[in-house]
Amino acid sequence: MPPKKAKRADGRYTVYITLGYSEDGKRIRKAFYGKTQKEAAQKRDDYLEGIAVNADARSMTVRRWANTWLEKYSRGGFRNQENNKSILNVFLDYLKERANRPINDLIPADVQGFAKSMSNCSKSHVSKVKYVINQLFKTAMDNGFVAKSPCEGVSWDSVKDGSREALDEDTVRKITENWQVHSAGTWAMFVLYAGLRPSEAFALRAENITEDSIKVTDGSHFEHGQLVIMPGQTKSEAGQRTIPILPPLRPVIETLPKEGLVCTSTRGLPVSQSAYKRNWTAFCNKLGIKTDLYSLRHTFCSTLYDAGVDVKTAQYLMGHADLEVTMKIYTHLSEKKKQHSYDALFDFFK
Repeated sequence: MPPKKAKRADGRYTVYITLGYSEDGKRIRKAFYGKTQKEAAQKRDDYLEGIAVNADARSMTVRRWANTWLEKYSRGGFRNQENNKSILNVFLDYLKERANRPINDLIPADVQGFAKSMSNCSKSHVSKVKYVINQLFKTAMDNGFVAKSPCEGVSWDSVKDGSREALDEDTVRKITENWQVHSAGTWAMFVLYAGLRPSEAFALRAENITEDSIKVTDGSHFEHGQLVIMPGQTKSEAGQRTIPILPPLRPVIETLPKEGLVCTSTRGLPVSQSAYKRNWTAFCNKLGIKTDLYSLRHTFCSTLYDAGVDVKTAQYLMGHADLEVTMKIYTHLSEKKKQHSYDALFDFFK
């Protein structure tokens, strides 16, 4: 039976729905009022839609929907799927116990807090994170699990422009001469003198190091704080490469075990996400430097440029899938070198 409509004495219209029956058999009804029948009916429909959403959302937690989204909506190749998975894992870790609550309970303040925690990341990374989180809740809306996306009105900002500066000579010298003071020093040397991505360094095994070269075959990522190694999978196919062992790296290689992971925590275990941050901070503090591990990889590219290595070879050694990425760094270094030359010219006349 359709909901009843009646015009009240005050001129408003009333629409009723039956919510159920009391113990004595009487109907339990709810009324919705409007200046017109259409307005009253719209209020009724909005209420019924809210009930449907809330009913589904009670059994659909943020974590459960994130896993469903990865399975049904995540697109792209293997690496893109892994990136999306990594982003959502970071999001779930940020939410903590809220990730196990109904998805409809999440509010914009929750997403805004996460967006703010990403502000120290590069603009390109923040853009990827923003896209994934927006898609997560857009599809949740499409499936009726949330009435409104908690991403609405959220501001995603980054304090970084995506480019990194090469380390100064003093910092490079400190790392090269004192890498052995902490286990993170080994990570630093493989990134600084082999150009490995941290994800590649943490997956590198002694078996992949020969007398003259390092064979990069595996990648890794953090999942709920733990390292997950992906055999035969790097960031892209270009990540599969063989890198010559430069002289500064040889003393490090001589100390490595004959088998197993070479970049580990202080306990010799695979590096967890918390150990990564803790050990790197401890290493930098011991040396009195302030930098991040990725800047060492940029420094390796700078070394290639200063050594006169052509851009195509640099692309291969860096494992860049896109030549434009290497060209962007080389162009930046070229402009920087030109400016230094101009400064030196003016200093001469001073």
